[in-house]
Amino acid sequence: MPKKVKSVFEDIGFTKSESLAMSLKVDLFLNIIKIIRNRNLKSKDLQKILAVPHSRVSELMNAHLSTFSIEKLITYLEKLGCTATLSVKNQRAS
Repeated sequence: MPKKVKSVFEDIGFTKSESLAMSLKVDLFLNIIKIIRNRNLKSKDLQKILAVPHSRVSELMNAHLSTFSIEKLITYLEKLGCTATLSVKNQRAS
């Protein structure tokens, strides 16, 4: 039987649900950064698009993820013209 893969967050001691939440937050963040880079958006552009002060843009660009909720990151994606989807899988074998 193949070994079940754990996330890096689980490896350092977080619960499975905490690990999932952190992984989701990182994934949302990485998608936001990808959009910013692909569109070559500058700080002033982000301030207008996201309707936030420079300090929040700085926190985002410096990956201070603890200051952002999953909901806030989803809101930022929507303001950047994207949507987020979530997939749920049943853990039980059929």
